[in-house]
Amino acid sequence: EQMKALNEAPPAAQEDDSPPFNGFSSYDPTSPSTLPIDSPNNDSSYENSPLLSSSLSSPEQSRLSKSHSNSKSDPNPNFLPQSTYTPPYEKWVATRRWIIIIVALTTFIGPFSSTTYLPAIKYIERDLETSAELVALSVSFYTLVMGVLPLFWGFLSDRYGRKRVLLVGMSVTIIGTLLCGFSWTIYYLIGFRIIAAIGISASGVTGAGTIADTHPPQVRGGAMAIYSSTLLMGPIFGPVAGGAIAEFLGWRWIFYIVAIFAFSLFLFVIFFLPETIDFESPQSKSKTWRNFNPFLPIWYFLSSANLFIVAIYGAIVFGTLFSVLFVYPIKLEENFGKSEFVIGLSFMPLGFGLLIGTIIGGRTTDWCYRTPFLNAGSGGRLLPTVLSGIMFTVAIVAFGWLVEENYWLSMVASVFVGAGNTIGRPGIQTFAVEQKLQQAAGISGGLMFISFTVVFGAVTVVPLMLDIMDLIWMCLIGAALVWICVPLLLYVVVTNWGVKTR
Repeated sequence: EQMKALNEAPPAAQEDDSPPFNGFSSYDPTSPSTLPIDSPNNDSSYENSPLLSSSLSSPEQSRLSKSHSNSKSDPNPNFLPQSTYTPPYEKWVATRRWIIIIVALTTFIGPFSSTTYLPAIKYIERDLETSAELVALSVSFYTLVMGVLPLFWGFLSDRYGRKRVLLVGMSVTIIGTLLCGFSWTIYYLIGFRIIAAIGISASGVTGAGTIADTHPPQVRGGAMAIYSSTLLMGPIFGPVAGGAIAEFLGWRWIFYIVAIFAFSLFLFVIFFLPETIDFESPQSKSKTWRNFNPFLPIWYFLSSANLFIVAIYGAIVFGTLFSVLFVYPIKLEENFGKSEFVIGLSFMPLGFGLLIGTIIGGRTTDWCYRTPFLNAGSGGRLLPTVLSGIMFTVAIVAFGWLVEENYWLSMVASVFVGAGNTIGRPGIQTFAVEQKLQQAAGISGGLMFISFTVVFGAVTVVPLMLDIMDLIWMCLIGAALVWICVPLLLYVVVTNWGVKTR
């Protein structure tokens, strides 16, 4: 409004000594801070003013002149009248809840389908005449693809839109999952699982990008908490559903039902999910194939100590949890003789802990960011992550010991394992995205790449480690790695204390 008033004022009113304007203590109409450079009403002679001539070099004057000459055909949207300009977050207020639900459900498919057949490992071994190590490869290669492909999907999502990329990915998911149900050897199962993972990996980056597009920093942590919870709730409800399906319908129906669920969400995305990215923004237009670099998010994490520490901590915690998910059904059958259906139900306390941790983590992450009492800023986002890391290390060691000794107490310990994992997850996701907000999908893809690469290594070596050590020692190794990262997280908290997101 101040810029518009200046442009409409007569030249004589700008040349004389006028009183302070709208609260400015001193007003200079030729000051760079108040001069409306891109205004189409401006006279082109402003480029030759003494102030600009003395403060700008010749190349800068040339660039300024070129930008002014094109201003009438391509006006700067920041100077549009208030009646035609909508703030980027305000227009999504009415539909935010539906958007969160849809992207959370699409993200849920990936981890859900990756663990549904864990209780059916023995069935698959017998039916396909294979070994537990080869069945484990179908899980580990699935997680590897889930980590690598988001690097490509992230760029495509920022360039061509969240919804388009999500629909393409879900189409590939449906085809690959259906083919898994028709696998006649373990090698075909591994191959079809890789195809399904290629499509499923798109949902993670598009979901995080959509949340960043529609939620301001003050409430973004809570939205990320709901979104991140599906990434961790999937591995819990997956074994519950998979155990029941495998026992009563057969393991192949696990994939058929997942494909049906994915197809129903595919239709939901088509009709109800809006496109949230602004294709006219300079950031969107800058995404071209000429500057395409899928590994740029990896460079972001390698070149920033803050991002690197946060990503490594999140990957270690997630990898430790995923290893427990893989070993847990095996130990329940060996130590307590539980059936597939009961094994699936045994994951419910862990799921309850994940749910409680998500609620606590989302609210405390936003509270630490915006409360005037702390004035913590971005550093406060990670304060719940530090505290949850301490709780996770104690809980995972107790769980590793109790799962060998007492079935019921091991389920109690699993509640704290789940809560310790998800309390810190919203802070990790939100802090990382806010470091490079215009590359939200790419940053999310980088996080997934690091996390799932660690999961790939963990799930690959876990069957071999079980032959030489007990589960308690594996949990101690994971707890020690987390303990190493906790002081580093404190360093990130201190160095970013009071920093507000731009």
